[in-house]
Amino acid sequence: HPRGLAGVAMAAAPLGCVGLALLFAGPAAAYQPACDGRLPLLRRAPLVASSSAVAAPQSRASDRQLYLLFGSRFVQSIMRLAMGPLVVYVCGDMACDASSRGQLLSSYSLGYLSSQIAGGALADRIGPRLVILCASALGGACTLASASARSVRALCLAQVLLGVSQGPLYPTSIAYLGPALPPSKRAHASTVLDLGITLATLLALPFSGAIAAAVGWRGAFRLYGLLGLAFTALWAALSLDLPSHDPPPTPAAAAPA
Repeated sequence: HPRGLAGVAMAAAPLGCVGLALLFAGPAAAYQPACDGRLPLLRRAPLVASSSAVAAPQSRASDRQLYLLFGSRFVQSIMRLAMGPLVVYVCGDMACDASSRGQLLSSYSLGYLSSQIAGGALADRIGPRLVILCASALGGACTLASASARSVRALCLAQVLLGVSQGPLYPTSIAYLGPALPPSKRAHASTVLDLGITLATLLALPFSGAIAAAVGWRGAFRLYGLLGLAFTALWAALSLDLPSHDPPPTPAAAAPA
């Protein structure tokens, strides 16, 4: 029942907030094993003032982009998951049968499958930042189009295009942020990105039904579409082309004569 699920989500929200605070705080300092012949212990690595001063601006920039990508995962996952709880209201309005319901639920996956590999290749050609921008804009537009669909076929088409828009986002986000992070921060970044999906699942599944009960399934799609377009504007304003943190390849040593 939507109210029961909403109650569970509200009860779990404080735990989610604690997890967000711990993850976004980031590692307080680097750790490395103490190599003294005994069991490996963890100790704080000494800070080098000069290298820290040089790396600080790049670190802050990469952290901001990480939080932007968290927002991307969160918003895109909400739009992707909306059809699950809303299909009951859609079929009640359009009087679709079981076959049509299955088509509505699977249309997104068809579009997603068709663009994931091509989207990654496109990011290699024009850059991941631009691909994420275009994908976010298209996702918001397709969600708004879902709200305006007048038939099951039109709604399925809008969901296919939504899947096409989101297919490139996962590989592209790794290509965008991964090289800009030192190896010591990449696991933390991956956890933050995955948390965006988890938090979206926690909110979208119970609350989408409640929103549809209040303003209709078209209103729920409009709300999520506007959220997607608002994030697109935020990405356009704040995203950066990050420099790579990986060292440049060294030329092979010359073979002895």
